[in-house]
Amino acid sequence: MKPRIAIISDLWGFNNDPYVNIYIEKLYNHFDVDLIDAQILGDIRASQQEQEIHSQFVESGIQLATDRLAKANIHFDLLIGLSVGGTIGWKAIANGANIDSLITISATRIRKEDKPLTQPVEIYFGELEEHGPSEEWFNSMGLIPNIIQNKGHHIYKDESFISEICEHLIKSYSDRKDCCS
Repeated sequence: MKPRIAIISDLWGFNNDPYVNIYIEKLYNHFDVDLIDAQILGDIRASQQEQEIHSQFVESGIQLATDRLAKANIHFDLLIGLSVGGTIGWKAIANGANIDSLITISATRIRKEDKPLTQPVEIYFGELEEHGPSEEWFNSMGLIPNIIQNKGHHIYKDESFISEICEHLIKSYSDRKDCCS
């Protein structure tokens, strides 16, 4: 049985964004991959304005998406959260979601979390990220971030980064013979 992975989108969702296909192409032979559109999960009204979408997530969408994911009777071996998707994943795990481990990529709002997770967490940020957590936050959470040189917020859309993270996942899970039996 393949490990089950969920990928939660950034605030734009997966609508017409080809980068998600790269993740799927690289992972589908090794994992059962579920895509979770953060806009749908958080009941976000369609808009072309980033600030409007961001405000909807902050005002109610993150909490609604977190509650829905935590209450879903679905097990994931791993959740990969892209930007706001990482924050939703973190909060859902903190609220009891059946998720064994978490990878966040450019999840800047996790800096507002004040309790470490008990599940394994890997955190990725671009070196040029402007709104990531402080070194003090990482220390308080007992986490060491993976900082990707010369990259900014949208590293999760960068094909070379996607290749690296997918290769890392394939190797990590193929080394864990008992992960999903």
